[in-house]
Amino acid sequence: MEIINLNENNGELYWTYGKIDSKYDSSWKNFKCKFRVTKEDGKWEISYLEGFDFKESTRKDGVL
Repeated sequence: MEIINLNENNGELYWTYGKIDSKYDSSWKNFKCKFRVTKEDGKWEISYLEGFDFKESTRKDGVL
């Protein structure tokens, strides 16, 4: 994980795979996914994940 911005209530970071087993393509070592976090009730919660569409991922039977 790479911190872009982080304070006591929110932050923006990059998630990376870190150490990758040699059986996987080496291009995964350079993979980064940006995400944001916010602190709610004293716990860190992901508020945004690059490339993830909540509505699309949670729809039922083709309905948004």
